[in-house]
Amino acid sequence: MRGVTGLMDLQALLGIILLIGLGIERFRIEHAIIMIIAIVILHLSVLWRNKSDYVRYRNNLLAIVVSMIVVVIGVGVLPQG
Repeated sequence: MRGVTGLMDLQALLGIILLIGLGIERFRIEHAIIMIIAIVILHLSVLWRNKSDYVRYRNNLLAIVVSMIVVVIGVGVLPQG
């Protein structure tokens, strides 16, 4: 879970750099907001750190699946998506 969250954080950092470098347009802002929501969903795993293994694994799997669905929606917002 740390690996997935870390990679998404790295992707967010690269996205912010590109957002600043390429200019701010409406679809880029929408994409950034949707991707930040996906990252927040992944960071919810911290809440389940002290739960039982079954609950932690189930919730982490759900967080990853929901986050990836949000990422697909975020990519669909882009003009070439």
